[in-house]
Amino acid sequence: MPPDPTDAVNIAKGVARYEATLLFGTGTFLRLYAKNSRVHPLMFQSLRYVVAGRKNWHRKCAACSSTVSAKNCWKAMARLKPRRLPA
Repeated sequence: MPPDPTDAVNIAKGVARYEATLLFGTGTFLRLYAKNSRVHPLMFQSLRYVVAGRKNWHRKCAACSSTVSAKNCWKAMARLKPRRLPA
């Protein structure tokens, strides 16, 4: 069974135990980990990268004015230019 992302203590214990170097999460979950009084900051000392994403918001697409999210709109996706990640 996958871990519950709202269980900050067990997530922090897992990061410390396995010396994880990468953590993905939404801002909501990362805030839970940072503000929990039972989680010590040293439990996250092995992390080198923390990637915060966001929930998919549904609003009008700027490319075609449809009500689907811009992420799912083919016209918006066609306008995106590939970006090279810094080395």
